[in-house]
Amino acid sequence: MTGYPVDRVHHEVAFLGRHVHWTLEELLGLDHAQRLRWVGEVSAQLAGEG
Repeated sequence: MTGYPVDRVHHEVAFLGRHVHWTLEELLGLDHAQRLRWVGEVSAQLAGEG
């Protein structure tokens, strides 16, 4: 069984931490699907800013 790539988790956590200011514990408490959903939501909002 192959797990989710650790470098991708770091990228997602860093991105969300920068933009939503949640703690590392909160971000790591999200499951993969939740984290991807939040990355998508924040990305969409940032894309609409310009």
